[in-house]
Amino acid sequence: MDNEKLITFLKNILIKAATFFPSDIEEKIEETAEREEGIAGEILKEIKQNILIARKKQVPICQDTGVINFFIKIPFSFSKENFKKIAFLAVKDLIQDGTFRFNSTQALKNADLLYFKEDEIKYGAIFNFDFTEWDRNEIEVEVLLKGGGSENVSGQFSLPDLVLDAGRNEEGVMKCALEIVKKAGGKGCPPGILGISVGGDRASGYFYAKKQLLRKVDEKVDLKIKNLEKEITERCNLLGIGPGGMGGKNTVLYSKLCFLPRHPACFYVTVSYNCWALRRAGGSITLK
Repeated sequence: MDNEKLITFLKNILIKAATFFPSDIEEKIEETAEREEGIAGEILKEIKQNILIARKKQVPICQDTGVINFFIKIPFSFSKENFKKIAFLAVKDLIQDGTFRFNSTQALKNADLLYFKEDEIKYGAIFNFDFTEWDRNEIEVEVLLKGGGSENVSGQFSLPDLVLDAGRNEEGVMKCALEIVKKAGGKGCPPGILGISVGGDRASGYFYAKKQLLRKVDEKVDLKIKNLEKEITERCNLLGIGPGGMGGKNTVLYSKLCFLPRHPACFYVTVSYNCWALRRAGGSITLK
C-alpha cells in the first residue's frame, strides 16, 4: 500500500476526532442537560449547539485541536518511523487547509523558551505515539486530541498525602480526584471527564490515566471499579462547580479508573482531566 492511502486514512480519522463528537458522550451531555436549570442549563444548550454545528459544517469542535495522541497497533513488518512520517504529513495537510491549528512553539536558536524572539520560533503540532506490534496485516489507530487547558489542570499525587489527609486506600483516591476537580474550577471547561490511574510509576501513571479517556461511557468493567468510578463522579458533582464553572449539579460527566502494578514504596494517583469536548476516533486499514 502506498503512503498516500495511509495519509488519507489518518486524515479521515483526525477530521472525525476533531469535528464529529462521540455519540456516547453526546448522550451523556443530553442526559446531563435534563438535570440543569438557569445559566447551567443555558451553557449545556450552547455545548449541544456547538456539537451540532461542528458536525454539520465539519469544523473543529474546539479551536484548540490539542496534543495529538496516537495509539497504534501495527504489523511487525511495518516501520514505526514510516508511520510517524505519514502522521506528520497528514497533520501538515490538515494545518495547511485550516482544519487543525498550529499547536506548538519551539525556539530555533535558544533552548530556553522564556526568552525567544518572534523570528526564532517554529510553529507546528505536538504528537505522542504509542505502538503495539501484532501479527495481523492491518493497522489499527485510535486518536485522542487533548486540549492544553484540560492538560493544565491534570495532576498526580503520591500517597499518603498529609495536606489532603489522603491515605493509601479508596478514600485517598477519592480525595485526589476531588482536589483536581476543585482546583480546576471553571478552567478545565466543565463538565469534565476524569481518567484516573492508581499505581505505576510517575510516567506510566500519566500515560494510563490519559488512556482511560479512550474508554466508552458504558464500557463493561469490574463491579467494584464501576462503583468507585460512580462514587467519584457523584462526589465531584457535589462540589457545585457546574458547567462552565458557573455553578450547577454537573461538574463531572463520568470517570474512568484503572489500577496498575506498583513499587511497594510508591502509591501514585494520577488524574487526567478532560474538558467536555473529549475528542476521540479510530479506524483500521488492511495492508496489501
